[in-house]
Amino acid sequence: MSRKSYWLACLEEILGEHKVELDPAVVCAIADDLAGCAEMESEALGYTNIPNPLDARIRELEDDREREQKEAADREWLLRSNIARRVGVDPIDVAIHNGRVEIWPI
Repeated sequence: MSRKSYWLACLEEILGEHKVELDPAVVCAIADDLAGCAEMESEALGYTNIPNPLDARIRELEDDREREQKEAADREWLLRSNIARRVGVDPIDVAIHNGRVEIWPI
């Protein structure tokens, strides 16, 4: 559904509820105007200038998750490096799956 068809449907429903009959061309023109008003509502009321606190919280949580994932990957690499050093293989040859350590090519 397009913005224009949405506002046209809304306007037709409102006019029907209030038993107001208008020329279809006038109804379409008013619906176009309403669509334009809706586009400018956020600017007129300052929504575009007021940051949504939920957006900031989402970014904060995403940043926390990224940091935690990086820290987990770093911890895994350190663990693999320590195991590899102790058994004398390259860290890339050490894998950890479901709490089990596998060393290749043994």
